[in-house]
Amino acid sequence: MNTLQFGKLKQLACAAALCLGSVQGASAGIIFSKTVPAVGTVTNVRFGLPGSTPGPDTTVTGTAGPLKNRFLIDFTSNERLIANVDDAPPLVRALDGSFQQLDVSVRDAVFTTLFLNFHTVGGTNNAATRYADIVVSAFGGETASYRLNFSANANANNFFRVDATDGTLLNNVSISSMIGITDVRQPRIAARIPEPATLLSLGIGMAGLVAVRRRKRPAAAAPGAVPGSAIA
Repeated sequence: MNTLQFGKLKQLACAAALCLGSVQGASAGIIFSKTVPAVGTVTNVRFGLPGSTPGPDTTVTGTAGPLKNRFLIDFTSNERLIANVDDAPPLVRALDGSFQQLDVSVRDAVFTTLFLNFHTVGGTNNAATRYADIVVSAFGGETASYRLNFSANANANNFFRVDATDGTLLNNVSISSMIGITDVRQPRIAARIPEPATLLSLGIGMAGLVAVRRRKRPAAAAPGAVPGSAIA
């Protein structure tokens, strides 16, 4: 399946997911933790490989996976971002020193694990404002939220990890921080293309809902007819 065909099918499936969300309900298949993934379970996101775009821009793109099956990972903010390249440790940072908004997604694909390590600006000792709210969106339409409390030490590791279970597939992580984040380092991900059957089932579900709604829609009255009267 080429990228254009997959993109169209993905748009159809996402629209189906929005319709099915109210029927299926939320999934319990999204788990948050602060544990470092085991070696071999995720792929490091790099910014110096072919296909990556390290910025500066409001979106910088890294790559993950082998050359023949490489995924593009987008990091998007309302600030201009820049990423380390070559042999430097993989990280995303703001061009002006810090950012507070960040979205992470896999282009034309989904993921089952995402791991990030946040470093924040120093001198913030007020625990009431030293956190980030994180919202994770899944391919099936469900969402889950998590509050990551940052250390008062600017050089501390603030690990964040989300895993999908029970067949859940993730498509976006949105981060909104109360304090400035200097950089997000050690990005690691487990990404893949959804099975065609998954996309097809969502598409069929949407078509079924549309058909049911059409059957339940009342017939339009003829022009000039009085509601409830017989039409000759």
